[in-house]
Amino acid sequence: MNIPALNDDTPPSLVVDPSARQARHILMARRARRDHLPDILFGEPAWECLLQLYIAASERRHLSAEQCVGLSAAPAGTARRWIKLLVAEGLAEQAEGGFLMLTDKARRAIRALFGQLAEGSSPPARRRPTARGR
Repeated sequence: MNIPALNDDTPPSLVVDPSARQARHILMARRARRDHLPDILFGEPAWECLLQLYIAASERRHLSAEQCVGLSAAPAGTARRWIKLLVAEGLAEQAEGGFLMLTDKARRAIRALFGQLAEGSSPPARRRPTARGR
């Protein structure tokens, strides 16, 4: 059964995994800031797609690439390019039925990020990864 994508009407009780709750909170905060500031300041379609996929996986739902595009605040062409980059970087993969899924690499990275945020610790100093340079 394919449950609709996360939206503002999705009850928080459906999001069981604490990391997924954190992802949901981040998405809601990102949407709320658009109520007060211009959209042009907040273009991160890849991050929004990763968060949506993370939440969907925790709820045992599937999202298509087109659903991720539709949930993004970016123009469709831009969102599609970012999704292609997520796949090329090994963070998402196309699954049977046209669904888009997070890879284990992406899940581990998101959990590590949220764990670090929950601890309130600073990341160790390191060079920022670049596309394909990991």
